[in-house]
Amino acid sequence: MANPMLSKTGLWKLNIVLVCCLLLTSDVPLRTQNSRWTEDQANAWYAHQVWPVGANFLPSTSINQLEMWQPETFDTATIDRELGWAEGIGMNTMRVFLHNLAWEQDPKGFEHRIDVFLAITARHHIRPIFVLFDSCWDPHPKLGLDRDAFLAPHLQVVQSHAQAI
Repeated sequence: MANPMLSKTGLWKLNIVLVCCLLLTSDVPLRTQNSRWTEDQANAWYAHQVWPVGANFLPSTSINQLEMWQPETFDTATIDRELGWAEGIGMNTMRVFLHNLAWEQDPKGFEHRIDVFLAITARHHIRPIFVLFDSCWDPHPKLGLDRDAFLAPHLQVVQSHAQAI
């Protein structure tokens, strides 16, 4: 039986949300298709960019990226504290994994949590890089707490758009 959230309409909405997330994390002004920077303009823009220094980000209270974004386990206090530590040691970017199941569970809430996360990163002068549709490790992810994963020797990554699709 097909997942109703993965209908053409559901996938279209997911794509719109993800594109919006990408646009929100970019500081490059939107331009028309016919407008291309000259080499001097590109070099001038690049000269003002800081060297990206960062890491993969997952708050210490989440075992994987799915747990990070679920409403019951989205921990803004820990995210704020740990991004503050990152800022304190000179980090200015974080790679952050998004998961389709968190969006399917609660699209509006997921968008809100992304907005909250972006506000926290902005406060700490950190530019996130969102990773979409990661497909590492667990091919059968499920919603809810994954406390059995704490028995594993490392953090667990769960596939986005896993084998069910």
